[in-house]
Amino acid sequence: MAHNKRCCRYGSSDIVLYDDTNDRAGAKLATIFTMLFTFLLLGERIYKIQWLFVLLAFIGVCLISLQHYVLDYVGVIFETYWIGLGILSASISGIAYTAIVKLKGTDAPISIVLYFPMISIPVMTILCFFNFVMPIGIEWILLLVIGLFTQFAQILLTKALHLGSSSVIIPFQYLGIIYALLVGYLVFDERLNLFVNIGVLLILTGILMNAYFRFRRTQKG
Repeated sequence: MAHNKRCCRYGSSDIVLYDDTNDRAGAKLATIFTMLFTFLLLGERIYKIQWLFVLLAFIGVCLISLQHYVLDYVGVIFETYWIGLGILSASISGIAYTAIVKLKGTDAPISIVLYFPMISIPVMTILCFFNFVMPIGIEWILLLVIGLFTQFAQILLTKALHLGSSSVIIPFQYLGIIYALLVGYLVFDERLNLFVNIGVLLILTGILMNAYFRFRRTQKG
């Protein structure tokens, strides 16, 4: 999982489908990959309309990610290498989340989260020899805060995947782009345009309708 995050960051620093204020749409394919893998490999039941809701949320992500290219009348450049890297990172995330769901009957969430650094630290140590930048000053504190929040988030996500359906839990990751927009608006005084508002509306509609539909189906038994 952590190695895949490195793959996502590597791709996001060069891909030309978004700007630094928005999360990359390609990484959000992980939600679709996770649903597909749990459906095919684990036999998890996913209703057809749920795919529609998740697709609706994904379209919202794409609208937000590509807003500046549309508003500034700049053509979107598709580079095969970086698109492929983004899809690869999303598929690896899907595999990782599927493995978490598979392990819910044998391993506790804290144990599963512990496995990640056991694999990623040796791999990342090797990669650091080629592309390492020494943090300075407050960057050490920021890195520590990021690490702590990441660990807590991963534990909570793993716990949620053990208690609920992945087709309901994983799409909530799309809320991350809304949180980023709110931080930009409240902290950095960034302006929200029509594309952002429509994108946020589609994300919220897709996520909430998906969760509500699954809840209603569960209640009916």
